[in-house]
Amino acid sequence: MPGWDFVEGDATPQDLSGHGTHVAGTIAAGQNGTGVIGVAPAARIMPLRVLDAHGQGSSADVAAAFAYAAERGVRVVNASLGSAFPSLAERKAIHDHPGTLFVVASGNGGADGIGDDVDAGHEKYPCAHEEPNVVCIGATDQSDALASFSNYGAVSVDLFAPGTAIVSSIPAARDSHLDRYFGTGAGYEIMQGTSMASPHAAGVAAIAAGLQPGWDAAALKAALLGGTDRIPALAGRGVTAGRLSAAGTAARAAGRPPGAPDRSAFDPGAPAGPGDAPAGDPPAPAATPPRVRRLRVKGRPRICRGLTGCRARTATLSFSLSAPAAVTARLERRRCGDRCLWVRAGRRTRAASAGTTRWLVRSRLLGIRLHPGRWRVSVAAPGGTARRAFRIGPR
Repeated sequence: MPGWDFVEGDATPQDLSGHGTHVAGTIAAGQNGTGVIGVAPAARIMPLRVLDAHGQGSSADVAAAFAYAAERGVRVVNASLGSAFPSLAERKAIHDHPGTLFVVASGNGGADGIGDDVDAGHEKYPCAHEEPNVVCIGATDQSDALASFSNYGAVSVDLFAPGTAIVSSIPAARDSHLDRYFGTGAGYEIMQGTSMASPHAAGVAAIAAGLQPGWDAAALKAALLGGTDRIPALAGRGVTAGRLSAAGTAARAAGRPPGAPDRSAFDPGAPAGPGDAPAGDPPAPAATPPRVRRLRVKGRPRICRGLTGCRARTATLSFSLSAPAAVTARLERRRCGDRCLWVRAGRRTRAASAGTTRWLVRSRLLGIRLHPGRWRVSVAAPGGTARRAFRIGPR
């Protein structure tokens, strides 16, 4: 697919660092009998260059690239990049294109090379943009443990994918540590980082998009999150505490029970790229997208914060789903001046199982700080949104 070079301002994007080519190979390298094969080898790639040869660039170029891709019908965008500083332009580009899923890297910690908790003030963007069509990816190692360099976060990092010792393509003219295996100039290299984990997830999202041409970003994200393999070592480190599973995601996209994936989803000869349907039998019709039902807040939450004689109380927010899905909770607080308005307080996306889900309401809900007063919570699933108002004492 034709791309664009936002650094040089022309239609011939050139990878001068090797990073982008390595990422693209992980997503969609074809099966040619040598080197590597991508996660979704028949997916079509639109190359968009926003970083120079030293890995530097501007958030304005990133935002422009996001919009460029989405406006041309790209359903899955991979962003193996990040910044410690939020960009309104970048977030607006994501927000204005809700039909595109933005798969982004969680980041590789700070100068010490050790992964940070992004929920504790070490935010990386675009991972930390609170938009429902962003899915943030951390990295695991060969033992399914959290990679030492990978950022993590129980609220902000959605899932994890392989990110250590990843072999993929690089421009053939570049020197490689693998020349002795493939020959000088063969064009393969080993890299590691959440930049290598993110394209694994983007490739699996492309498989799901090929199986379900009509799915929107919310449905693709739900399949990614709901299809993960739960890993005990990742408990408390991410929203799903799970590692990416191509089989689990493909099974959800094809409408089959987990554990019975359609093997044609992995057939290199099948056109499994975005917007295409795989060869062979058509996928089973998608079930009705799950809706949030019976949303309620049980109990009378109370936050004291130093008030003498006050006893804090917790409550439980609960709702039910007909099938597993990624749900997005949005909290708003009632503020009154010349007039009363609902003011946004935060948004979080979580994976929820079929049946009843319960979240504890105390001084925080899903990591969002609460205060006494009137509140409203909206919980959105692929099939619709439910809303409920509640009050927090002692007022």
